[in-house]
Amino acid sequence: MVDSKPYVLFIETGYKYNIENLYKHKCELISKNFRGQVITFGDQGDYQYDDVKIKVFPILSAPKLIARYIRWLLKIIMLLRTFLFSAYYARKRVKQNKDLDLIVTYDPLTTGVMGVLVSKLTKVPLVVEVNGDYTDWTNFSHIKNKYWRSLKRKLAIRTQKFVFKHCAGIKLLYKTQIDWAKKHTKNKQVKVYPNYLNIRNFKFIDENKTISIIGFPFDVKGIDIAIAAFKEVSDKYPDWQLEILGYYPDNEKELIEKHINGHKRITRLTPIDRKLMEEYVGKTGIVLCASRTEGFPRVIKEAMMARKPCIVSDVGGLGEVFSNGQNGLMFESENIDELAERLRTLIDDDSLRKKLGKNAEVFAKASYSDEAFINNVSSFYNDVIKANQSS
Repeated sequence: MVDSKPYVLFIETGYKYNIENLYKHKCELISKNFRGQVITFGDQGDYQYDDVKIKVFPILSAPKLIARYIRWLLKIIMLLRTFLFSAYYARKRVKQNKDLDLIVTYDPLTTGVMGVLVSKLTKVPLVVEVNGDYTDWTNFSHIKNKYWRSLKRKLAIRTQKFVFKHCAGIKLLYKTQIDWAKKHTKNKQVKVYPNYLNIRNFKFIDENKTISIIGFPFDVKGIDIAIAAFKEVSDKYPDWQLEILGYYPDNEKELIEKHINGHKRITRLTPIDRKLMEEYVGKTGIVLCASRTEGFPRVIKEAMMARKPCIVSDVGGLGEVFSNGQNGLMFESENIDELAERLRTLIDDDSLRKKLGKNAEVFAKASYSDEAFINNVSSFYNDVIKANQSS
């Protein structure tokens, strides 16, 4: 008997660690209505959760002395291997008359190009996820040479336009995410919904007098903005502290310490395992997102589920979720004085912190539930598949 559930090929690069934590429950949900194969790289191995298999290629490494000189070569080899396996797997499945109904890629850049090529080879429709604003200059601020920085941004924009032109469906995190590319998204099926996150175990545990900013890289997450704003208010609130948590390279660690400049109540924490995040977020006092650009950060969803009051910049999808003064506080991105005022408001008012946290929790439980995720995925994927079958 042939399984009637559509078959989906997911192409995802990026360093994927703790595969079970990342994929198990998500794959179990997807398996309710689909079968599939995930191809990525990270913790090497073959995994299967219900009707979804996962192929993880190992991350290539080199001796420290030469790693810095050949890191781009290693990355190209890993990406090429991912593409070749994806193309081989998809082509073989089609040739053997096995069903392959949809290809889904994590972004409209590297994996998006892979997806377009595999889609052309197999005549299978492609859905592209857009998980950030890849046009924002902040994403390229780490490139010191201004000509290379400008060239790389232009290449990112042109790559996205190419992928949008050749895909069948586009999944967004917020409505205005690709307004700059409207001309290239005509006649495409577009749907807006949150990514899946297993945040069911996040809950309120306690309220430490801590403001937490979680994430990286430095410029994108506005770490300098958070530090400057906290310094403006710290003298008035000697019991409160600012903690910075993220996987920063050595040059960014030095930059953070330079901005902290010996302040006694600003700390850069050593990164912690994902398993410990539930306790950390559950005990912090305020969660801060000072980003210059965002899609929608996972830590904010975790904080909302844990009934934590959030202060967020008005970028990306944050403005479509937060109602200022109702389920969080917002400030104009890069406006240090306004962020400082939001910090004063929230630290001074215990009842407001409780109100914002409770309202955020209600929103998170309704919007980020398992049911909401699988309903969104199922309706979108099936619409794209049916449109391709009828064309």
